[in-house]
Amino acid sequence: MDTIERSLRLALLIKKHLDQTLTSEESVEMESLRREVPDHDRWFDNLTAPDEVVTGLNEIESVNVDRGWERLQAAMKAEEQPSTTRNILSRWKLAAVLTGAILITGILLWQLAGNGKSAPSPAEQLTTLIKPGQDKAYLVLADGREILLDSAGNGSLVIQGNMQVVKQGDVLSYKKADQQASPVYNTIRTPKGGQFKLELSDGSRVWLNAASSLRFPTTFSGDKRIVELSGEAYFEVRSDAAQPFTVAVGPLKVNATGTRFNINAYTDEAGILTSLAEGMVEVKSDLSVRTLKPEQEVLASANGTISPVRTADLETRLAWTNGKFVFNGADVPSIMRQLGRWYDVEVSYSGPVRAETFTGMVSRQSDISRVLRIMEAGGIKFRIEKNKIMVE
Repeated sequence: MDTIERSLRLALLIKKHLDQTLTSEESVEMESLRREVPDHDRWFDNLTAPDEVVTGLNEIESVNVDRGWERLQAAMKAEEQPSTTRNILSRWKLAAVLTGAILITGILLWQLAGNGKSAPSPAEQLTTLIKPGQDKAYLVLADGREILLDSAGNGSLVIQGNMQVVKQGDVLSYKKADQQASPVYNTIRTPKGGQFKLELSDGSRVWLNAASSLRFPTTFSGDKRIVELSGEAYFEVRSDAAQPFTVAVGPLKVNATGTRFNINAYTDEAGILTSLAEGMVEVKSDLSVRTLKPEQEVLASANGTISPVRTADLETRLAWTNGKFVFNGADVPSIMRQLGRWYDVEVSYSGPVRAETFTGMVSRQSDISRVLRIMEAGGIKFRIEKNKIMVE
């Protein structure tokens, strides 16, 4: 049995060990394979360590198994040295990952004995170059002054109109001040690689994703509450039937009284996507109007045409608010747009975009290389230059 065959056999035995189907004879065989080569033993310890399992229960990384197997067979025939990758156990679909991802990435992880370490893959080169986003935003005051919120201390920042702007950790809020004044408008904007939370004067909360902005009054007056969005935000609106809450975004007005919903309005996406988690909202343009119930969504075009109501994949839509990337049959351009905004990298393509799709969940605090390694295992190639990623 050569090195690759031994590694393949050990991958299968580890799978059975983890899902508790290993026979006594197979247990003896597994221990023998572990002792044959020191790196085999280290590999087993890494994959079965309690900390690794705990990490895996919170994150899933799925590979294109069929494509990965094809590449593995080609590499074996050509006696090429595979690039390194790492398997993370799934918190859901555990059996599927163990039978597919461990089998494939286990071999990819293993380097032929005696040949030393292989050169890092393009994805691995990014680990020290590109870092995940963080809580970062700018508050633009009515007079044009800007305050960098992530470096500002906690406490009162400024008086705007009749409201006091207060920062506490990663949340900006507006509290009534003693003085009387007319409300003025502020804007909070996040750069690429930034996110921030905002509590409006009425108690409504807004989570702002990377490369986004929200214009809002320091206090709401009259019979309406109106804010203006670009980019992406998740809203938890405080109920007030007498003063409906409206998000103005492009050609749309999203009207709510008390509800939880997400709006993705990035200009490089297919349109403005409104997804409802709780309550009810009305999505309205000059051309049409749709009413959403929980777990429904609509997509609107730039001219205001609104699609029929459809079921929303809320796990995917709201993943970013929980610090995750969730891909459910996502294509390469969709994934790369999300990575570009969160990791603040430029993405370009050297040729036709491949048709592979990917499903899985990864922490937004992970190195970008973790996501790219999955795509590399699926046959996607990258070329890296500083903070630029070329998809080949």
